[in-house]
Amino acid sequence: MEEARRELPLTVTEQPFRVGPQQAAEVAFGVVSLRQHYLTVRVAVTVTPEQGEPVRREVLVLPLAWDGSFEALGTGEDQVVDGQRSLKLGPSLEGYQHRTVSLWLLPGHSYRLSVQMRRDGFEARVYGTAVVVRSWQGDLPIMRAPVDTGKVNEWQTASYEFTTPLDLERALLYLYNVGSPDTAWFDDIYVEDLGPVASG
Repeated sequence: MEEARRELPLTVTEQPFRVGPQQAAEVAFGVVSLRQHYLTVRVAVTVTPEQGEPVRREVLVLPLAWDGSFEALGTGEDQVVDGQRSLKLGPSLEGYQHRTVSLWLLPGHSYRLSVQMRRDGFEARVYGTAVVVRSWQGDLPIMRAPVDTGKVNEWQTASYEFTTPLDLERALLYLYNVGSPDTAWFDDIYVEDLGPVASG
């Protein structure tokens, strides 16, 4: 824990705000970087009514992509973009090598997602990344980001923009290296919330 505290700068900031009867407020708070927070952020909320006793609650805020820099569950240290570790998927001429990363997204929102990818070749049957967004109806749209096969041993960005369905069930990022004599590395997942989709 002492090592973790030194590596992860945590701050405590009070942010007072006021709401009237039958009103709601959206409050933003600063975090050093959710890309680095592969755990959660604890937020303590105290509501003090004009009459009555204060009410206190604590909530945990999840990062949009868990362990986006692979500092917790990374497998390689020889090639990194962010932090000290990355996800490394080595050669395998048989089988389906992959890792899924859960995305904690809201329904009816637009997002921009990017992940850094590096390969020492492009001889695989299938290579790269894919976003899978599933709704309650069971449809399973899959989006794959294009990459430049000419960039061997260079980090490049695979990126997407997409909108989640109103009945969003689950969103995943697939990172894979299938039937491949090559080694692939993935690092630095970043998800940006572009806001709710306008209705009507």
